[in-house]
Amino acid sequence: METLDTLTSISDSDATLISDEAQVIDKLNLVIREVHDQIGITENLSDVLTSGLDFLQSIYNNKLQDKNNLLSEKNNTLQGYNN
Repeated sequence: METLDTLTSISDSDATLISDEAQVIDKLNLVIREVHDQIGITENLSDVLTSGLDFLQSIYNNKLQDKNNLLSEKNNTLQGYNN
């Protein structure tokens, strides 16, 4: 995001920092759009990865709960033998 802010600041500044020729400004605006698009893609990918990790975590938690239930049943059976 800092890159986008920097490019936008350069684009909006005076001609002493960057040429005010239309071709240069157009190229800078193209770079700004590309950086903005890449940020959007990165945010979308992050959302996809997060939802995938949430899904995997829920599968793991369900399996862990199943194992815990199985162990509780076996523990109850063993206690029944001891009584």
